[in-house]
Amino acid sequence: MIHNDIGDFFYTGISVDWTWGYQRSFAKASEIAYNHVHHLGQGWLSDMGGIYTLGRSEGTRAHHNWFHHIWAHTYGGWGLYTDEGSTGILFENNLVHDTKDASFHRHYGRDNTVRDNILAFSRDCQVRVSRADDKNPPAAADNVPSIRLRFEHNLVVWESGEAWRGPFTRLEFRSSSNLWWNYRGPATNFAGRTLAQWQAAGQEAGSLVADPGFEDAAARRFRLPAGSPAAAVGFQPFELRARVDGDPGRVESARSAPMPGFGRLPPWSL
Repeated sequence: MIHNDIGDFFYTGISVDWTWGYQRSFAKASEIAYNHVHHLGQGWLSDMGGIYTLGRSEGTRAHHNWFHHIWAHTYGGWGLYTDEGSTGILFENNLVHDTKDASFHRHYGRDNTVRDNILAFSRDCQVRVSRADDKNPPAAADNVPSIRLRFEHNLVVWESGEAWRGPFTRLEFRSSSNLWWNYRGPATNFAGRTLAQWQAAGQEAGSLVADPGFEDAAARRFRLPAGSPAAAVGFQPFELRARVDGDPGRVESARSAPMPGFGRLPPWSL
């Protein structure tokens, strides 16, 4: 699924690799790339996100997508949403911003990697884990790795909420070499711990709390200047080409399509 523009809907933008939990799945090695996915939910439906994955999907890769303005009715409104049993998925070089609950959400699953993404300006928290354990865990014979999540080389910035939220202390995960920055104060709340406390516990090695110096974060322009501390955590800048490609008429139709004003959400969605 490449070079699509998906916007002005009330539910999830992209849904891929559907099987519940760790049961047998034939959905493998999907590619989701260069898609512009935006203005979803609009305060009407819940439990939704920019991209939704479910089940064992080894080899699936979501990269160079742009997700923004995703707002659920009650719970949800995530950018990258890995639901029950999501396994073997790589999210890299995605830009996610202006979501309701978190830029990345993990329900339960294994062997998923989130790296070299820009995750920005979610309202409630930036990275959420709903549960630490597995519901109906895979049998040893299924050869599913025990590691739940790898989170590395990401740039995470925000103005409200926490950096992490969820039972991270009971989750087998590896988080390292990320850059964290709260524009309204120091980034001290990582699931109830400071960065130094997590580093003492073996997580966030090589991570920094520092302003990445985006071109104009308030205007959502995320170009990095020379000398940005993002380089110190190994972040690899990427070109954003998330858009419809090909026929000029289709390109212009997607570019000029009117979108709902995000400031006019139903009052009960807030």
